[in-house]
Amino acid sequence: MMFEIINDEKLYFEKFKDFSIDQEKIPLFIDPKREDLLKISRNLSMNDYMFKQIVKCDLGMILSREVMSYTMNADFCRKWIDTLEEMKQASTLLIIGLYKDFTQKKVLEILEHCRAQGIAVYLLLGRDLSSLSWMVSKQFLRSNAKKCGVFSYKKLPQFKQRTVAWNLFGSQELSVENIKEILERNKWNVLVFHGHGKEDHLNLNDFTLHGFNRCIKWDGKFAPSWGHPGQKFFKDEKKAIMLSSIKAEKVFLLSCSNFPFSDARLYGARYNLVLNAIDGVVRNIVASLAVQSADLPELSLILQESDMNNISDQLQESLSDIQPFVSLVTIGLPDEIPAKKMSSPVARETVLTKLILSRLSIFSSSTMLDSTHPIKKWARKILTETMQYTRRGTIGTESEDTEKFEKELRNRVNPFSKEMGMLFQKNSSDQLADFDSFNIYRSVMNKSSISDVTCDCGRIAKNCDYLPETSNVFKLNATYCYLCGDKLVSMIGMPQIKFSCDEYNEKGLQINYKIEITPQYKGDVFILVQVPSYIEKYVEKTQLKKIRFNTLRTVVIDGKIKIDKDIPLQSYYLKLIVIQNAGLAISRCFFNLVEN
Repeated sequence: MMFEIINDEKLYFEKFKDFSIDQEKIPLFIDPKREDLLKISRNLSMNDYMFKQIVKCDLGMILSREVMSYTMNADFCRKWIDTLEEMKQASTLLIIGLYKDFTQKKVLEILEHCRAQGIAVYLLLGRDLSSLSWMVSKQFLRSNAKKCGVFSYKKLPQFKQRTVAWNLFGSQELSVENIKEILERNKWNVLVFHGHGKEDHLNLNDFTLHGFNRCIKWDGKFAPSWGHPGQKFFKDEKKAIMLSSIKAEKVFLLSCSNFPFSDARLYGARYNLVLNAIDGVVRNIVASLAVQSADLPELSLILQESDMNNISDQLQESLSDIQPFVSLVTIGLPDEIPAKKMSSPVARETVLTKLILSRLSIFSSSTMLDSTHPIKKWARKILTETMQYTRRGTIGTESEDTEKFEKELRNRVNPFSKEMGMLFQKNSSDQLADFDSFNIYRSVMNKSSISDVTCDCGRIAKNCDYLPETSNVFKLNATYCYLCGDKLVSMIGMPQIKFSCDEYNEKGLQINYKIEITPQYKGDVFILVQVPSYIEKYVEKTQLKKIRFNTLRTVVIDGKIKIDKDIPLQSYYLKLIVIQNAGLAISRCFFNLVEN
């Protein structure tokens, strides 16, 4: 037997004060009434475990006066403190106490301070001294188990190609496998449970992890369904799995509020999932204090960094793009104090991906186009088929995953952009041609954006942004010239455009023009040069041109338009339409027709 079981508190602390792993047995206090702990501690076999030295933290705090005697053991930390002001030049903090004192009032400020200062926090807690002593004793042991498993309500195909060492049970496996038999039959090193739940249970499809320990006395009238006389478990009780019955070294409980502060709990502590795990053989637990949003990015992080040394801090950092508060804690001591390491930010959609999807969303919802317009219908189709992949982490968790998705989306909207250009070519008065005035008159000019620029004609011009008054209006950038008028109107994120033409026809009825395009993003660019509709009959029709931009560069295009001799001689303008990644820009340049 690995433990010296003691039922006298004073004697226990005297023995524990001088304990070292060189001794044959670990001092363990268990109240004789805690028959569950007596049974499980006696059943532990040295064939499955080895002794290990616990890692010493920089600082330690005691939550409960009943366990102040733990400060007499020098193995826990280098210095015991009482206040936040004493936390100086530390990277790790150990907190020891009873669950009743694990309150928002006592602990939340400490956790928030440590998070802000980059101090890793490790908890040693129990529902009573017996549970706490049991949790402390387990820190001196290491399991020989090697098996690792993930049980998640999400589909996990993307991880199966990367993680040979893990047994993965996603939503499909949960629906066909006997999860209870698998969990209770095997000995596990690491288990990850990812599902919906609260403090008393975690759902795994039809199966349910629960924390109802009938050996614990009734501690209040608030209870889940089967804690009330005459009521049954809220699901199939044959598929209910008591967490303490699972033989695992480390457990991740990625569900909401499975370890609430004791003054924020719904039920009595006898039903708590994490307290039940502490009463089992589990040595390390990552638990949630409140609602939390761990998803595929966090599962990916765990599969890479499951050593538990500072994993809750890394998970918390990973969630910092979606959660505003501390929600995860580590219960149990690390195997070693790690070098400070924080996770990389979760890869989110690229700037271009968000830009394209925003444009499609506005096209599909704006009244600029009527309900039968092909661009509105096509935009809705792409959005419907694409938005399902924009949920955080769905397309992958690495930057290369989001870049791949961006490339696929660019390729998807290239034909969409071409269709926009073809509609302009077929009908210069298509509803798309009204995009500048439609959106400008539903926006407010950003006065702080006004700047002096030089127009392509060489004269002074003003540039500014327009901010939409509603979300279904495009944000625009515009340039106004004292000669060219509304020189350029462009959706945000479009290529830089320089468009100039002959001031007048020097030889015959021909106007030469020059286009210089410098994209901000990759993606095919479609250009079309037109004249006002009222002189189209005098001008040879131009064709839509495509320029492929797999790399960012500047492209210069020289062209000309030929004009019929019957056109009245006066001033006119050329209109340049530029389309890329479902975005639109229109630029103008003026010319005169004279006799020569």
